[in-house]
Amino acid sequence: MIEISAEIQNDISFHQAMAVAELLTFCSKGDIVFKSKPIDTEGVSIEHFTAPMNRIIMGENPANGIRFLRDCGILEKFIPELSRCSGIKQNPKYHIDNIFEHCVKVCSLVKQDLKLRWAGLLHDIGKYEAKNITEKAGETFHKHEVFGEKSTRNIMARLGITGQLEEEIVFLVRNHMYHYDRKWTDKTVWKFILKTGLNNSGIIDIGEMPLFLLRRADRASRGLTPISQKQMDFEARLISVFNKNSEREF
Repeated sequence: MIEISAEIQNDISFHQAMAVAELLTFCSKGDIVFKSKPIDTEGVSIEHFTAPMNRIIMGENPANGIRFLRDCGILEKFIPELSRCSGIKQNPKYHIDNIFEHCVKVCSLVKQDLKLRWAGLLHDIGKYEAKNITEKAGETFHKHEVFGEKSTRNIMARLGITGQLEEEIVFLVRNHMYHYDRKWTDKTVWKFILKTGLNNSGIIDIGEMPLFLLRRADRASRGLTPISQKQMDFEARLISVFNKNSEREF
């Protein structure tokens, strides 16, 4: 692991800061802590953020660039729903990082596909609103995917991300908490197939389904094996039910 810490001493512009963030994504071997004075975002149009942000997200290690945007105040301006997650701790039984850090790690670990990178970055932002603390369970975030769907819609509208890309990102955020039970009937499995739009080409390489790729990155970010035995069983079950029933509905 490479860890580099540096600080920009002089004032830099918004556009320079976005360029720095993009450059930071090229360091794929470790974490960079790159500090800057707060950046003036007054009068900056949204398109001047969205286009470079897409490039940052698609970088080799977007976590470095996104941390920099948070630290210099740009993220708070354009995606406050993510920035505010920095101070939200999670139950250490399930997560080693706060919500923000977990999200940027998943973004970096998932396949370099724009919808997956955005979904990885935003998948848990609903936890900010869903957070509840109980004496027995500690921090809980029940139904955070529902809150996350709404927040993601708002972010997409703000950033001018529309159409199919928006729908794919929102779908992944809303459904990333899918929970397969081995007791599922074939009818329930078929409903999942219909919901996710799994087709003949997708079934051939089912491990590449975006929802499953997002789950793998999520698990890897927490130090778990990317694919659990239960997930492998689920994928095998999907193939079996699809092959038996692709010609008809239950």
